[in-house]
Amino acid sequence: MAASGTDQARVCFATLLTTDSYMHGALTLAASLRATGTHHEIICLVADGQLSRSALERLARAFDRLVTVPLLNTNDASSLALLGRPDLGSTVTKIGVWALTDYERVAFLDADTLVLASIDSLLCLDLPSELAPGDVHVGRDFRANGGMLNEGLLAAAPDLGWPDCFNSGVFVAKPSDATHSGLLSLLATQGSFDGGDQGLLNAYFADWSRADHTRRLPFAYNTTSTSFYTYAPAFAHFSSAIKVVHFIGAHKPWKWHRALDGSLLLGCTAATPYDSNASPFAVFVEKWWNVHDEYVSLWSPDKGDFNADVALSLSEQYASADVLQPSTTPQTVLLPSSHAMDDAWKRAGTDYSNVEARTTDNDGWSEFMPASDFALSPSTSGPSSSHASSVQLHRNAD
Repeated sequence: MAASGTDQARVCFATLLTTDSYMHGALTLAASLRATGTHHEIICLVADGQLSRSALERLARAFDRLVTVPLLNTNDASSLALLGRPDLGSTVTKIGVWALTDYERVAFLDADTLVLASIDSLLCLDLPSELAPGDVHVGRDFRANGGMLNEGLLAAAPDLGWPDCFNSGVFVAKPSDATHSGLLSLLATQGSFDGGDQGLLNAYFADWSRADHTRRLPFAYNTTSTSFYTYAPAFAHFSSAIKVVHFIGAHKPWKWHRALDGSLLLGCTAATPYDSNASPFAVFVEKWWNVHDEYVSLWSPDKGDFNADVALSLSEQYASADVLQPSTTPQTVLLPSSHAMDDAWKRAGTDYSNVEARTTDNDGWSEFMPASDFALSPSTSGPSSSHASSVQLHRNAD
């Protein structure tokens, strides 16, 4: 349940969805945040026109607020090919975080993250008298703006692939119109050096690695899955301190195969159970599924043989209406957008031709209402075609 009073309008956790394909990640992230006992608002940014109606209805039950943002895309095929992720061009939509000016601070997490312990300290606006072990307080400047040229980034963790860059899967931001405009301008004029949001954000906040240490989150707040293999001794030593695990790469937890009893199979294709000693990463995938099975899925271990179609269903609505009830006051808001093209191909080739399309006359999505109270009880789950909203920004030739 969202916090009441002034805190609700000032700070929040946020994530982003540009397609239905990451919806189970977002739902599981929200549940993992609730499980830490947070009272802060949890919102979801949704790319205008890109998600199905049923997905939006389900997200509205899990999040306190849905915010519609215009779809952005770098269309930088060459950089994305070098990155090995041609699907990440639309992640620059994430810069809509800085347009959330009714919040003083936003802790953003990608939809492929899982929260293992409380990270409420990221949203503390006042320096607490004491911090719990492992907690950090961000944004207390030794120099103005932490010594950084551009405002708007309060803290982020280093990227394992290039530690002078921060990983943009988890960060704390201070929204402002000036920062949002600056990011849009940089995207339009120079693009992103990796074709996705991380290259753009690191170019805009280029002096992050030289800023005061309050701008640096510990790696435990954004532990990327590659660290499980590249520095195994450190992972073994510090794994108990991990607060947020980030499942980077193409093989997301919801793509792992599972046996009939719901147990994980090694990797995405192997037909043998995983060995936790040989595959420590799988331990965290299992944690993800534990949260998903308890709070998100239509399937749970007590319902018989595992059925992926049921566990990852997008078409079912919540069967138990008394578990999660929508409020009567819509809180969904809209940021400016423009309509250009239909990106239905992003939804894995699913045929939406027989479902009523959403018109673009009213982008307020007033019919989608957030949960007035979210109780962490096992629940059952809940794509229409829509005219996509797409602001296509191409990288200029040098």
